[in-house]
Amino acid sequence: MNSLQERFDTSNEIENWLYGKQPTHFLTFIFNRNFGSSSGVEPLIEYSKQKLDKFCKYLNKKLLGPYWYRIDPQEHFFMMVFPQHIYSNFHFHGGGVVENTIRFPNKVEMFERYARDIWTLDKERTDQETNNKYQDVIVPNGDLDIQTPRSNKKVIGYSVRDEWKTENHNHFFVSGERK
Repeated sequence: MNSLQERFDTSNEIENWLYGKQPTHFLTFIFNRNFGSSSGVEPLIEYSKQKLDKFCKYLNKKLLGPYWYRIDPQEHFFMMVFPQHIYSNFHFHGGGVVENTIRFPNKVEMFERYARDIWTLDKERTDQETNNKYQDVIVPNGDLDIQTPRSNKKVIGYSVRDEWKTENHNHFFVSGERK
């Protein structure tokens, strides 16, 4: 079976699919880093997707506990974000879905409280096996803007507005799509 990214052919299909998800938050992931245009789009996108994937894993662990990956994926934080201004002020815009449930009644509050800190993580940790210290970093100089959307149509339209550009096309990130 193809991944979501392989199944989407046009921005309209993406928009229609995202409308069905009913985003609860408008997200802007800011890197605050000059990547330069010499490295090319692909390495930059792969690097940023690794950071976004790590963010989702850490956030799900915070929201759902250490065994979050064993919990029904419907409980997981979901987001779909799109790259913007790849060669200048690189960032991702998109929609996220986080909702309180009977099992996890404080997810929204926890998301709004901890998501920024997780995105800007820069913490010294110790490897349990080797006892070596290392720096656990996501995007320490970055920022995460979280807003409650007034209109899903505007959030989705704004997020996918550059999807037609060659350097942006099919470089979106969907949480849970990566290993």
